[in-house]
Amino acid sequence: MKISKKKAAENRELILTSAAKLFRERGVPGVGVDSLFASYRSRLFRLAYRIYRR
Repeated sequence: MKISKKKAAENRELILTSAAKLFRERGVPGVGVDSLFASYRSRLFRLAYRIYRR
């Protein structure tokens, strides 16, 4: 399944926003790949839920 450039850009923005928030809260040593992924996925699911509820 190919992802459009627009969707890829949206995903990238969500990941970067989630990462920036975690780095501000915990600092660089306190953030791992697993926490980045968990934060990104939870934001993605919330976004999907909001879109679904419309």
